Amino acid sequence: MLETGGPAVPAALRAAGFDLRTDVPGCVAVVDVPGGHVAVRTARVIPDDHGWAGAVLAAEGVDGFEVGFHPETYRWPVERAYAVFVDDVVAQVTEWGRWEETWSVEPAGEPAAKWHRRLERLAASRLAGSATPVDVDLDPLLAAVLDAGQAAALDAAVEALHRPGIAWRFPRDRTGSRLAGRARVLLHECAPPRHPAGKGIWLVVDGPAQRPDRTAPRLTVRLAEVAGRSAVHRWDRVPEFWRATGDPRSLDAIWGLGGTVDTAFATDVATALVDGHALDALEVCGVVVDEPTQRLLAGRPTRFTQRRWTDLWVTNALTALAGAAPWRWTSALGPRQRRQRLEGLRGRVASNRSGLFLEHRAGRAVLTFDCNGSPLVTPRVLWERDPDFDLLRLGLLTRADIPLP
Repeated sequence: MLETGGPAVPAALRAAGFDLRTDVPGCVAVVDVPGGHVAVRTARVIPDDHGWAGAVLAAEGVDGFEVGFHPETYRWPVERAYAVFVDDVVAQVTEWGRWEETWSVEPAGEPAAKWHRRLERLAASRLAGSATPVDVDLDPLLAAVLDAGQAAALDAAVEALHRPGIAWRFPRDRTGSRLAGRARVLLHECAPPRHPAGKGIWLVVDGPAQRPDRTAPRLTVRLAEVAGRSAVHRWDRVPEFWRATGDPRSLDAIWGLGGTVDTAFATDVATALVDGHALDALEVCGVVVDEPTQRLLAGRPTRFTQRRWTDLWVTNALTALAGAAPWRWTSALGPRQRRQRLEGLRGRVASNRSGLFLEHRAGRAVLTFDCNGSPLVTPRVLWERDPDFDLLRLGLLTRADIPLP
């Protein structure tokens, strides 16, 4: 079909099975599609490297068509394509009419064998590395900035360091077999930042540096200027992980077990998350999930303009949630705290980063998807499962192996 006249477009679209409107001013045809509508208009077009483009001046180019995708809440098209032949218009409308189906993926968790092997390596690493040296190297210049009360609290914190616990729980690399070399864990805020957007002085633990002589890895406790609001690893709310004093909680309390959340419940939730059934697991834990996140966890694109990242985002979201403990999320944030990032999903520029966010709303945890550069982060220890929970239930270690103060 090589006709180029406007009246030929509606006939061709109807022949292709589309229901359309022809009474929209300025449009040859409008077709409703998932997430919006596709509008076809007459236009002057000129050839370019990708086929056809809109002409700047009416005197340029030849008679053709502009095909635009209009999301439900947008007046102007977010994407345009240009064509001369009616068949090309029908092909473009057909492609955009099936965009959800085309870009959807089958949500699936990590293969069970691969997940189990990684936990086996983690268990071996923890058991073998419990005696990893933990050095203390405090910067005297930063220590001199602290006032008397802050200095006394720092001395008490250093004196109370529980080195076996630090070595046991320090983050591992992706394989689970080695201490993460570039990781930094925040233990105690010695001095708050002068401005909410600034950096405070923290007592931290740094991962082992690369050692060309292949000597045994060592962890180092030091002072550092850090923006605590953006730290992924913060243990200031779980002193049992690094302090040898105080009134430590039991493992069950640390894991959020108690009342209606028993070991069997947590195990069922963990199994569902690992298998990729995140929506089911979040529902039984009472977590509210917004519509874009529901689409993502079901393997569907969040919106037309973000469709090309669907596969990456679905994979990364399910991978992140596989290690989550959603039954603990209501206590991860306070009622008046701003929402915080759980995990970045990548695929966007740093100033508009995609990610899963957690917020507290009317006493319930709410999981949302968004693309923004917010620096607020929920520390992993507050929303993830302690790996020891999985290692115990799989029989890879015993409670006696876990060092507690």
